[in-house]
Amino acid sequence: WQEEVARLVSQGVQEEVAMLVASSNFLYFGFGIVDLAAASGKPVGLVLELYYKLSNELDLEWFADQIVHLDPASRWEDFARESFVDDLENQRRSLARALLQEINVLEDIDGVIHVWHASQAPLIKRWQDMMKELHSVRAYDFAMFSVALRELLDLVQSTENRQDMPPVCAV
Repeated sequence: WQEEVARLVSQGVQEEVAMLVASSNFLYFGFGIVDLAAASGKPVGLVLELYYKLSNELDLEWFADQIVHLDPASRWEDFARESFVDDLENQRRSLARALLQEINVLEDIDGVIHVWHASQAPLIKRWQDMMKELHSVRAYDFAMFSVALRELLDLVQSTENRQDMPPVCAV
């Protein structure tokens, strides 16, 4: 956020306006976080922390930035880009919702992520390998993101449908 504010200010935008504009990027995800907190009965801070850790684990912020910066050549590609952003947020929210169900009273996020990572290791590795490949690509096209989002959906659905992950309870 601070980097975006500084970038806007360096382009001549007043600081107060730059702060508002930079904040708007984060508000989109904020609605999902608040919605999950309300639906799960978990504290907003806990949901935010889980979002952050999942984003780091799966490189979702970088992935989202690449989608946002795609240069659409047509109206349909512009629609596709918007759809990709929505799909990514829906998948992140579904993944967080599934993992929130595993967090007990002591709110052991790291333990839940560790168990999740172990139970979904092949799909997580596949996603991470795909992210490494995308990091090395010079020019992106819409098909790359469509395929990547499908891989993320596979991981999310596998996480939602797993039966082998007992609730984590720190002692």
